[in-house]
Amino acid sequence: MMIYRFVVKATRERFMEPPLREELAFNFLADSYDQAHSEVFAMLKRGGWELEKFIEAKSEPLYDIRKEDAE
Repeated sequence: MMIYRFVVKATRERFMEPPLREELAFNFLADSYDQAHSEVFAMLKRGGWELEKFIEAKSEPLYDIRKEDAE
């Protein structure tokens, strides 16, 4: 499994206020880069954010060493 970290710059329009611009970071445990990348877009869209640009996208392996029969 891999952990995918995305840092993006996004804008959210607000009623009667200036737009909110933020740098947002997301970490996903996913089967593939494409799966995690798609989820970034879906999360931003659900929250009313518009993506300006990707700042960083990287992956790191995750080693699950927990015992399966642990209580």
